[in-house]
Amino acid sequence: MASESGISPLHFGLLSYRDLSNHLEGFARSEKSQWRRTRLTAYMIYATHAKDAKTIEDWMPLDGDSQRRTKKLITKQQYAKLKKAWPV
Repeated sequence: MASESGISPLHFGLLSYRDLSNHLEGFARSEKSQWRRTRLTAYMIYATHAKDAKTIEDWMPLDGDSQRRTKKLITKQQYAKLKKAWPV
């Protein structure tokens, strides 16, 4: 991965573990940013032609996307009971 990120073999031998770790972490962030930009461009084309467009995360999920809640926090019965107990 070091060679993919642009480190030459000569410079690789001179780097400390911390320097290499920081460089590779920065490279990974850059790659993720490029994928997000590419996804956004493709999604804009998709969304303009789709009748019922999905969200960008559902259409093309990437690592690090926020996880949406699919579970309700409380049921309707619990909400009614709470509303009755705490009138506003």
